[in-house]
Parts: sequence; C-alpha cells; structure tokens
Amino acid sequence: MEICIITPTLFPEPGGPSAFVDNFVNSLIKDGHRVTVIAISESPDLSFKAENYLLVKISRKQLRIFRVLKTIFSIIQLGRKSDLIFSCGLFLESAISKLIIRKPLIIRIGGDPVWEKWTNQEGMKADLDEFYKNRYSPKIEFKKYLQKVSCKLADRVITPCYFFKSLIEKWKIKTEKIEVVYNGINVENMNLPPKEKLKRDLFLQGKKVILTIGRLIEFKRIDEIIKSFSEIKTDHLYLYLYIIGEGFKKDELIALCKKLDILDRVNFLGIKNHNEVLQYLKAADLFVLNSIDEVMPNVVLESLAVGTPVIAPNGGGIPEIIQDQVDGLLFPLKRGNKDELKETIEKLLWDDELKQVFIKNGFVKINQFNWKKTYKRIMSVINYNL
Repeated sequence: MEICIITPTLFPEPGGPSAFVDNFVNSLIKDGHRVTVIAISESPDLSFKAENYLLVKISRKQLRIFRVLKTIFSIIQLGRKSDLIFSCGLFLESAISKLIIRKPLIIRIGGDPVWEKWTNQEGMKADLDEFYKNRYSPKIEFKKYLQKVSCKLADRVITPCYFFKSLIEKWKIKTEKIEVVYNGINVENMNLPPKEKLKRDLFLQGKKVILTIGRLIEFKRIDEIIKSFSEIKTDHLYLYLYIIGEGFKKDELIALCKKLDILDRVNFLGIKNHNEVLQYLKAADLFVLNSIDEVMPNVVLESLAVGTPVIAPNGGGIPEIIQDQVDGLLFPLKRGNKDELKETIEKLLWDDELKQVFIKNGFVKINQFNWKKTYKRIMSVINYNL
C-alpha cells in the first residue's frame, strides 16, 4: 500500500502531532508500505529520501496563500500515485486535493487548530464548547466553516477521544464516519536511567521538582500554575518549578515570577528534544497540566509511563486517561483556578505513599495506550476505506 501523509509539523518538532506522525511513518515502513510525507517546516522547500520514505518540506515562512497553493499542488502531484491520503492537519488543502484526484481521504483531528489559533492570538476566553455555540467575527466564522466542510468531505475522521467526538458530531458529520482511536506511545522505547541517577545528571538532586511542559501560550494557562506554586506554604526552600517549552508569553511569565519573588525557584528550560523531555519527566516529583480542553495529551501518557504522578484538569479528554484518586488527581477545569490547583498540588506533593499508589496504577493504565494497539486500530480504519 502507498500512503500520502499530510502534516503541519514534523518530528523532532515538539508536540503530540509530530510524535504521532513519526510513530505512524516508522510503523508503516516496518510493515512494508510505501510512504510519502508532505510537511510544513521552518526549513526551505526541499524533497529528499528520509528513513526510506519521500519527505516533501514546504516552508512555513512564505506567504500563507503561496504555502496553501504549494501544499495543494504537492498533494495532487504525489497523492495521485498513492492509494490513500492521510491528513493530520492542513484539512482544507487535503479536502480540495481529494475532490480533484478522487482518492480516499482520512482525517485525523487531534485538536481544533481554529479555536487554538484565535485563543492564542486574540486572547479569547471561550472553551471549545462555547466556541462553537457562539458566533464571532466573520473571519473566525469563515475559518470554522471551512474546517467543518473539510472534515465532512473526508471518508473517515479519526479523533483521539470521545470528548472530541461529541464535539465534532455537532459539525453535522455522520456519526458512523467518526472513529475514536486513542493516542498510543512506544513504552518499549523509553529506556531511561533510574530516577535518582537522572536527578544527579540533571542537577536536581536534593530538590522537590514540579514540572510542567507545553508551549508558553494562552490556553496552556501556565500563569495559573506559577501563581499556585508561589502560594504553596512550605519551609522547604528546595521546592522548584521547572517549565519546558517556548512561546510568546514567556516574557510575561518571567515578569510574573519576578513580581511574585519566586524567579530563583522557577526554571524556564526552553525547548528540549524528546529524550530530554522524558528525562526531566521521570526525574520530576510531580507533573502538572493546566490547559483548557486538552484532547488527548501525549505528555500525560508519557508521565504515566515513566512513573511520575499526574495532576491535571477534569476536562477535555483527560478523564479518559486519568481516573481521579486512582492513577492521578484531577481538579476543576475553570478559569482562575489557582486555589483548587494549589490545594491539589499540596495534597499529593508531600504524600509519598499516595504517589506510589498512583505510580503503580499508572503503569497498569498505560497498557491501554500502547502504540501497537493504536496502529492496529488505525490500519483497520484505513483498510475499511480502500
């Protein structure tokens, strides 16, 4: 089988979508399938053989209209030779190409890029459900419309959780066209040193470390984590907050740390490669997430896999991973939730016995999110549509 994969991001760029594409491509090649990847990249436009597949890079830096046209042209040119188009983003370009070359199209939508873009760029306060119930500027409504139409044109839409399935069903996509396939991770590839060795290697020995990972953007709500951290009552001056990620809110977050007089205990680590992220994740004492409407965050799965207890909001697709009080702690998903977040952190931070219960149960839970199971389910969807 020959598959043309469309992606807006490419490994080793950070984030779940790039990790998914990397796992998917490697599994397809291992199974003997031929693969072409069309990706938006920071590097110049370039086509070459990469790990036994053809990779076409389209520069993110050019004007959007030229980028869109070049993407459509590439999908048409390379998709003609393929049995199927598998789109992990750039849904409009993929849908237009499908109409022209009449190839089966499967869209995997792991989040809502329209909502995310306007939340970050315009500071919108609506959650996903509100975003589609309410009306906004003509530009936003047009983008919402194009995304809905693009997904309706697909032969199948794959979503990583039931929370997001319930949302896109409101786009008037037939229920039978939507398949839920949970994200999966390659636990077998996580050959990390013991926790204490990692603490020594990363200069975390003797520190109690709370870790958060994500782009420094609006809907990740890292400012609330910082505020909560600043109010944790403790005489333990070895308590630190580590933040992995970059984004346009970084200067604002640093200024907040200075204002709260905790900059000496908050470390902004910037972007780390995937292996470094896993090392910090395993070395940390707690992993904290505070995003609005996360669909199926890979970092929560990875935290369970490396044995670091998780604290996360009770919303989006997270309750489909974490069972409160069993393999992690959930707190209310709402704006201005620093008090609830602080109380939840304090409940777990010093309770080593409870942490061990969560770690043990997390190792059991992660078996439900094994990459081999995810790949098998995706291939069953693909084979059904050929």
